[in-house]
Amino acid sequence: MRLMIKFCVFILVLGLGAPFILKKPDGTPLMDARQFIPDVKSWSTSISGWWHQLKRQAPSSVGGGDGEETTVYRWKAPDGSWQFSDKPPVQGQSEKIIVDPNANLIQGLPEAPEPQEPEPEDSGLNLPVPMTISPDQVKKLKEDAENIQKLMDDRAEQLNNL
Repeated sequence: MRLMIKFCVFILVLGLGAPFILKKPDGTPLMDARQFIPDVKSWSTSISGWWHQLKRQAPSSVGGGDGEETTVYRWKAPDGSWQFSDKPPVQGQSEKIIVDPNANLIQGLPEAPEPQEPEPEDSGLNLPVPMTISPDQVKKLKEDAENIQKLMDDRAEQLNNL
């Protein structure tokens, strides 16, 4: 069974790799890795052509240009709904609305003040910040550690004597 799997993998690798090795009558390989890499240089010309075509097709009165005011007409249809267009209606009256693109129609949210951390009291000593005991307690801490070590030594000696 393992031999059959190895043989299938070999045939698969050979089938995928052979077009890159076998040559056409003119001496070039049947396939080349460059066939799989897209031609990005042609994309920029096609995208810019598409963009210019889109700009030509867009109506100039809707959306406005850079800082241009936009004129919109509003009227009430016979069914009671409001209609909006860049051209006035053929029949009836309409309201002319001029939209300034530089106007901020939606107010932004006010900025929340950043929370200020309380400053640690300066004791005049340059100690590491996460100090859990005061410098006055260091001597007592050292004595406690020595007493604990003495207690542990006494217990170890008692266990050895058993």
